[in-house]
Amino acid sequence: MEEYYEPFKKWFENRIYPTTDGLIIYFSDITEQKQTEAALLKSENYLNNIINNIGDPIFVKDDQSKLLLVNDAFCKIFNLSRKDIIGKTLAENVSEDERETFLRIDKQVLETGIENVNEETLTIEGSDRRIISTKKTRFIDETNTTFLIGIIRDITDRKKVEDELEKHKNNLEELVKLRTEEVSLKNEELQRMNNLFVGRELRMKELKSIIKEMEQNKGNRPNS
Repeated sequence: MEEYYEPFKKWFENRIYPTTDGLIIYFSDITEQKQTEAALLKSENYLNNIINNIGDPIFVKDDQSKLLLVNDAFCKIFNLSRKDIIGKTLAENVSEDERETFLRIDKQVLETGIENVNEETLTIEGSDRRIISTKKTRFIDETNTTFLIGIIRDITDRKKVEDELEKHKNNLEELVKLRTEEVSLKNEELQRMNNLFVGRELRMKELKSIIKEMEQNKGNRPNS
């Protein structure tokens, strides 16, 4: 039994054992242990407050891809509570193709230690298909335990905007192409008309020259 003794301002663990003569009580000073536990709890709460105020989903997995820690944004994107997430891989919550991709990259990062950033789809039952960018990093602590730390960014809206911009760009290029072809055809028509006009002018000059020559020949012909 653990108790705090106010007069001593210390924590003690009390162990009571029955004997033939009565009871034996052992007191162990666990103040330092309790202070360490309190500091760890404070640190854990501080960490949770930080990550829960980050808008992007954050997760920590063990070397078997089982989730150990997630923030509120992660729970929201999967529409699950923490108790339905912690200790699981969530592989069963996504499509088969996505499952294979997620677990393959997990294994790759855990084995090589090379950070990975990947754009991928996330399809959760009952939700729309999302496009996400996931960054995964390996972390090894002082006890040589390996963890996978990840952050997810939902880029669905950004990709939609990019797709719309690409469509507008393609449409504009097509309009420019059609306009260029139209101008080219008009230029060709103008050139053809110009050639006809120039040819007509040349023929008219040639005809005038012939008439003039005929008139001159007629004037030079002797009277009979």
